[in-house]
Amino acid sequence: MNRIRNNKGFSYVEMIVVIGIMAVMTGFLAMTIGTVNRNNVRRAKESIEAKFNEARISAMSKGTEKGYLIIARYKGNIYTYVGEGIDSTTGVLYTAEAISKKGTKLCSSQLEITIDGTVMNGDVGDLVYIKFKQSTGGVVQYTGADPTTAKPQFIVSVANQKNTMVSSFRVYKSTGKIKTE
Repeated sequence: MNRIRNNKGFSYVEMIVVIGIMAVMTGFLAMTIGTVNRNNVRRAKESIEAKFNEARISAMSKGTEKGYLIIARYKGNIYTYVGEGIDSTTGVLYTAEAISKKGTKLCSSQLEITIDGTVMNGDVGDLVYIKFKQSTGGVVQYTGADPTTAKPQFIVSVANQKNTMVSSFRVYKSTGKIKTE
């Protein structure tokens, strides 16, 4: 008489195989998340570089009053705007809220932007004004600082929240040109 054994459960080998597969998949997931974060940092830095160049060219072709780059943090998001530094309808400087409506959304609160050592981290409204000169494309003014008395260059950095991935570029004030770090 043949008995049929009723085996319920998994063998030790099957468990090891499943655990191995899960470990490999977890490793791929961790690498993918790291790659996504690195790409977000790189993309945000490249977008700011492009806006710097756009504002510089705008100043050289249309005049200094149209050669502003405004970077604003509003409600956790970063926005950029290239154009006039003063709202033509009200005659006052733009607010972070106005830039959030008028500008281009660059990134969310997952990234941190640092300009010349100052971190843009205000949720209510944090603004950086950068003005370019028509004749040379150089930086005339940024965030209220006088570039003639300050250092001849400043650094713009984009980092993830833990500062494990940082991408930056240097802006030379006299020419407005950029060098990637």
